Amino acid sequence: MIKMEKVSAVILAGGKNRRMGCDKTLLEYGGMTFFDRINTELEIFSEILISIDQTARYPALNGKIIIDKQTDCGPLSGLSKALDICSSDWLFVIAVDLPLFTRKLAELLYTKTNKEFDAVIPSTRDGRLHPLCAFYHKRNLPIIESQMEAGNYRVMDAITRMKVHEVKLGDTDLQDEILGNINTPEDYKNLKEKYEKH
Repeated sequence: MIKMEKVSAVILAGGKNRRMGCDKTLLEYGGMTFFDRINTELEIFSEILISIDQTARYPALNGKIIIDKQTDCGPLSGLSKALDICSSDWLFVIAVDLPLFTRKLAELLYTKTNKEFDAVIPSTRDGRLHPLCAFYHKRNLPIIESQMEAGNYRVMDAITRMKVHEVKLGDTDLQDEILGNINTPEDYKNLKEKYEKH
């Protein structure tokens, strides 16, 4: 296990959960909530931040809670705040709705960080990038802030302005399911049926 000395991570847990209809942070899988599962996998990091939109919703979360700079602006707002206050040059970002995530992916991505790139982002075998499970350098903050000031809150638009190193899961022994996010009750039902033993 790699210990991420002086490397920060942030769990993006401030979503509105409109499609799910309930708080995804507290959904359970394998006997743990989504949040607790991810938080446990991130124990290799020296600093763990939790990005939310209001503290009242999460009175029991353990970690350094940060509040989104702007409300209703999606994950880019949480990423902006985390990059602003994190204590390291590189920040690992992960959405709370990735219950199959394991630290092995974070360790792999970290080995690809270097001064030549602004971000290290994994892609699945269908060629899709997954920017909400990725490393970002602190120098990306002005890019993100300027985009938000222009009223554009799309994460994919922000990364087009960065020098990105793509890590293809197809070139590793990791499966695409590790990046499967849970957005709807149907997604959650399928997760439970496929991966949990009854």
